[in-house]
Amino acid sequence: MKRILPLFLFGLVLTIMVFYNLVLWWVICSDTSLSLDQAKQAYLYRYPGFVADALLLTLLDIVMSAAAGLCFFRNRQILSGTWGLLAKGFAVVHLILICWLVFSLM
Repeated sequence: MKRILPLFLFGLVLTIMVFYNLVLWWVICSDTSLSLDQAKQAYLYRYPGFVADALLLTLLDIVMSAAAGLCFFRNRQILSGTWGLLAKGFAVVHLILICWLVFSLM
């Protein structure tokens, strides 16, 4: 159980990071006074220059989401009850999120 908890918590931290990026993008894009290019620039402005590339940020989100999904997927059988169900749910959410991010790259 001691090895399971850090892996599960690492998955939760990665989940928070991925969803923070998505919520930030959604909030900026929901501003109707900005065009899509202006919203993209406002979103990328929040990151350092070496990371401020939309393709790179999307690829990082895919990698972080895959790592978080893997953390949850590896814990799904070891954890019991509500925690196991939560791990399965997060793994499915990350799978859907990866599909959506890959589709957004096309």
